[in-house]
Amino acid sequence: MSLSSLLNDPKHWQDRAAQAEALADNITDAVGRATALSIAEDYARLGRRAEQRVLVRLDNVTTGDAARGVVPSNQQTDQAPSLGVRSSPGRLVMPTTSMVVAAILGIVAYLIVWSYQDAGSKARHTGENIARALEGDIARNIELYGSALQRLADVLGDPAVARLAPDLRYMLVFSLAGRSPDLGPIRIIDAQGDVIADSEAVRPLAENVADQDYFRAQRDGRGISLYISSPFKDQLSYGAESITLSRKLTDRDGAFAGVVSAVLRLKYFRALFQHVDVGAHGVITFVSTDGTILVRQPSLTAAGDLGLRLTTLPYFRRMLEEKTGFFTARYPVDGVYRMRAFRQIRGLPLMIIVGLAVDDIYSQWWRRAFWSITLSTLVCAGIIVLAWRFQRELQRRELAERDLASLTKELSGMAVTDPLTGIGNRRQFDSLLQREWRRAARAKSWLSLLMIDIDHFKDFNDHHGHLQGDQVLRILATSIKTGMRRPADSGARYGGEEFAIILPETDLSGAATVADNIRRAFMNSEVARELGITLPTISIGASSIKPAGDGETVLVRSADQALYAAKEGGRNRTETLAMNGGREKSGLSGSFSGK
Repeated sequence: MSLSSLLNDPKHWQDRAAQAEALADNITDAVGRATALSIAEDYARLGRRAEQRVLVRLDNVTTGDAARGVVPSNQQTDQAPSLGVRSSPGRLVMPTTSMVVAAILGIVAYLIVWSYQDAGSKARHTGENIARALEGDIARNIELYGSALQRLADVLGDPAVARLAPDLRYMLVFSLAGRSPDLGPIRIIDAQGDVIADSEAVRPLAENVADQDYFRAQRDGRGISLYISSPFKDQLSYGAESITLSRKLTDRDGAFAGVVSAVLRLKYFRALFQHVDVGAHGVITFVSTDGTILVRQPSLTAAGDLGLRLTTLPYFRRMLEEKTGFFTARYPVDGVYRMRAFRQIRGLPLMIIVGLAVDDIYSQWWRRAFWSITLSTLVCAGIIVLAWRFQRELQRRELAERDLASLTKELSGMAVTDPLTGIGNRRQFDSLLQREWRRAARAKSWLSLLMIDIDHFKDFNDHHGHLQGDQVLRILATSIKTGMRRPADSGARYGGEEFAIILPETDLSGAATVADNIRRAFMNSEVARELGITLPTISIGASSIKPAGDGETVLVRSADQALYAAKEGGRNRTETLAMNGGREKSGLSGSFSGK
């Protein structure tokens, strides 16, 4: 029972007061008895307040019912209004907690997936930006070297320059080319492949380069303005890794007249790549479109990567076709998965490939994901543990409340029930009579009361003993239950051998009928015959009234008068007395019914 129901249940507090009074009767210590009586008074006061609240609700209900001619039944006032079945709060704790934990884990999982995708997206943009920056720098420098070679070719085509002395021609031609620490010797080669001028010697050594790829390409006229040779190790520069840039020389008729070439050290590109951070396992590869590796930083082989070819890789053809793009693949040399951004150098047969290792990209993400999962798991585990403990505590409280409610109900029933006869006691009778009196006054209906007394019961006890006397009391209680036809009728042991029956909405004739039923049931008791008990007679006083302003004691007094009249009239009979507004309406009338 909820606290709201208890506060609005006068019967509960009246029962508790009765329990406390019964406890006081069994306490011999003066202090303990006073304490119990004080508690009983507190319970009684709570009961009166609860009864007042119930009456207020009943007044509201009755006002509407009276307008429709409906009389509320007695059962509507016997208990507080039902509040319905409430769901146990303890059962909602774990489902709610599970939803909260699922929401937390869902959010964490979403953030982890989002951060994973974000890390990959940032890596792709980083790789593409690096490839774009390197492509621009390389293209710009090679274009500068190509422009220098073009100026040399133009100068050498001038007949006036050809007539100059070798020393003057050397100074004029190679001063136009300019110098760079990454630029090797610049040579002028005739149509037969003989070196006729060298930037590193006024009088060049006799050398023929007709077998070199850059000379053959320019001589065969493949439509190439600036040709870049295959990589090689320049023995004159202590094996420095290099490539040769070349342009074709033509005579006045446009026929092939030779080649002007310049050696470019690949250390320039390696130094450029070393300044780019691509992670611990990242790689930058500078490759020609025929698949030959020019520079790879860092080198993936002990012997160096110069001259190795990528044409065997399945994705190289894709890079040649797309010219710029991004993909992820495992490199067979070291077995590392890398995200590769590639771009072909504009206008040149060269390509730059920036490879970022997947492990480097997601290393920080893995650490964050690990700690996110660990912390969120610990938090969720803590929430679940706390929720479980909270649910267990709620269940314990609910169990204790149910036990207390069950015990209270049991004690309440004991407090308002006569232990010998099993029907209501005097306390219940007083409470019900007050309630029915007020209800009948509101409804302006009849209220009847029967007072029953066993004739010569003291003599019966003295002659047959108290055990048979108790059995007679039980038989009379059973007869009262049998004689009452309606659920609204209430019987109680008034005191000693006296019993009382409250009959709501019953006039005097109806009360007399109930009295006859009870008398007949008592005198014809099968239990008495089985036990061999000769039952004494009973006298019944019946009174009916339409309550007005007086208290319910006037009805008790009237029924007592009728009972006394039955006693004086010879006992074993029923006397009736009708009242109206607290005044006698008719005189006493008697009736007798035997077996």
